[in-house]
Amino acid sequence: MDENSQDTVTSQMSDLTDLPSTQEIIENASFEEDEQLERVARAVEVLESMDSHTRGRNLLVYLNHPMLELTGKVIVAQMIQSAAEQVDWQDRVNQVERFFWNTVLSRLAERGCLTSSNATPQVDPFSDLDDIHSMGYEAQNQGYNFAGRLAVRDGLKDQFRGRFSLNWLTNALERHGEEYVLELTGQAITLAAVENDDANAYETEGAHVIPHFLGDLKPSFERERLQLWQSLYMMFPSLWQRFTPEDIEHISNGMTLLAFDHKAFGKMQIGLKHLYGETFEVIHHKKAGTKIYFEGWPQWEELGGKRIPVVTFKYPSTTRDEDMVSHRLLKIHYIIGSLFHASGGTERLEDELENDEDAPPLPSTAPAGRVEQERWTSALYKRLNRISMMLTLPRRR
Repeated sequence: MDENSQDTVTSQMSDLTDLPSTQEIIENASFEEDEQLERVARAVEVLESMDSHTRGRNLLVYLNHPMLELTGKVIVAQMIQSAAEQVDWQDRVNQVERFFWNTVLSRLAERGCLTSSNATPQVDPFSDLDDIHSMGYEAQNQGYNFAGRLAVRDGLKDQFRGRFSLNWLTNALERHGEEYVLELTGQAITLAAVENDDANAYETEGAHVIPHFLGDLKPSFERERLQLWQSLYMMFPSLWQRFTPEDIEHISNGMTLLAFDHKAFGKMQIGLKHLYGETFEVIHHKKAGTKIYFEGWPQWEELGGKRIPVVTFKYPSTTRDEDMVSHRLLKIHYIIGSLFHASGGTERLEDELENDEDAPPLPSTAPAGRVEQERWTSALYKRLNRISMMLTLPRRR
């Protein structure tokens, strides 16, 4: 993280030093439900009383969002009320909004989805083969070739660039063969139809899901990591004392989605809404693009284009609970994605990034080695800082 970015984050946080701490708010947020709703309603009144130039529209979206936890809304409401009791209260409320977006949603807006096993050399399947040899990977060419064939077959060069580690592919090929790996990494989530009374569900392999925004960082970036977790606890109190940074060892996302869907999941364009058991409804957050997104899915035609596809995760009978898809994390991912889209964050983000030729490049996977890892993380935070600045600008009409 460069000095300018560090100073920006520091100044943003110092503006709010007199607001209640996260722990204080959580400890004092255990009111009766009627009182919680009343506090949220009063905060909404504060926002609606602000003039049109300073109104915290994103906070209004948050407080009115039906899928967000009430306790989380109370926490934001108390921050708003605390700010509204001070001098220059409209500016103070705007600082709450910047804090909310800069330390929570903006850090969840990283483009692409990270999929990695343990830290192993990541190789671009489209690099020149001689370069691969010169790097000493001759023994792993089988993995390289298969990764390249997957990428060419699906026409998803950018999505697959450096996506799978050679060690992972080679080991999977040796143990299970190409057919297994092809299903695991290349097929859509329509592997097998399942007949039931509630929905036409389609099965896919399930793996433990850790959204990439909950991944780990090197010790030198511990402060930023703690800020991120502090923010997540503040907005989603159900994570409090349930997950900690120490519980997650690798930046990863183990869901077996087609690369196109995997990238959409990582960019929070789609989410998985729990229906029953291990079956989830696939939600495309941008309602206007739902038909376009799903029309290539076989089940979309089978359902007459009228019912949103669902997916069922299947597991071997010996799978431990902790190795299954985390319903709680999928819920958090779905809620955050829904909120991000409802407040127009993604449209502004994509528009800005498309026109920003100077945006720092961000590899799709975290590289091995301390120096490379720190460079990658620095690039990530530069990107996130730029996103933060975008999200604090007035929304385009």
